[in-house]
Amino acid sequence: MKNLIIILLVFVAPLISCKESPEEKNVVKKEEVIRPIKSYDYLISDYKNWWSYHYNEIALTSDFEALNEDSEKISKEDFLKKLISGDYITIEIDSEKDLTAYKLYRLPKDLDNEISNVMKNDAYRAFELFKMEGTKFPDFKVTDVNGIEYSNKKFEGKTTVIKTWFINCKACIAEMPELNEFVDIYKNKDIQFLSLATNEREPLLNFLKKNEFKYDVLPNQEHLIENKLKLTVYPTHLIVNEKGIIKKVFKKASQIISYIDQDKLMIKDEKTNLAPPPPPAG
Repeated sequence: MKNLIIILLVFVAPLISCKESPEEKNVVKKEEVIRPIKSYDYLISDYKNWWSYHYNEIALTSDFEALNEDSEKISKEDFLKKLISGDYITIEIDSEKDLTAYKLYRLPKDLDNEISNVMKNDAYRAFELFKMEGTKFPDFKVTDVNGIEYSNKKFEGKTTVIKTWFINCKACIAEMPELNEFVDIYKNKDIQFLSLATNEREPLLNFLKKNEFKYDVLPNQEHLIENKLKLTVYPTHLIVNEKGIIKKVFKKASQIISYIDQDKLMIKDEKTNLAPPPPPAG
């Protein structure tokens, strides 16, 4: 009997030791999911490679699942703060969830600091926009190019989509056809569209005769944009709720359209057939 027990243990023990534990299953599953969409080595090998990817594919002002370099979930605020340090870049990862997921990847210490400096500046701007969310839209009172008066009361009962722009801003003009289509879809669904322009009324009227833009246009808004809202990059897009609270802030038309229309995939910049702008100096 004793010999029989020993024989059974000899055969059973390997079976038990080879069985995958629940912890091991989780590790395997995690490794299968946490995969960068773009090669880290490729991105850091050349500044232009990274800039083209970052500009076209990374939307730091959007909602996303934030992961640190150990693939642990962190808050968006902490994620942006780490990017501001200049020690990391972010890469979208292959995720089984509907929400886009970005992960931090540490930059080599001996790498040229051009990527680091631009990443730091872009993350800082994204962080400033992030801090605006949940704040009250500044008080304003203005007349649009057609003589209609606007104030904060205009926000009551509707979601308001706002764009900042000026006539000589190429990026601002290039996205107008896309935004016009956006207005056509949502103009009767309790959403209104305002644009804050820095130009005076007459130049704007001349511009609008040749260029269709279906937003309501408010002239001479540089003070509101840059001194009250503290925005310095054009275009910038805001969503203000029916209580006058800034809900979201974005840098691109594609991002705000995607946010409003949650049932559609993110509309990429290819729609406007625009190449990314030249890489900013580090």
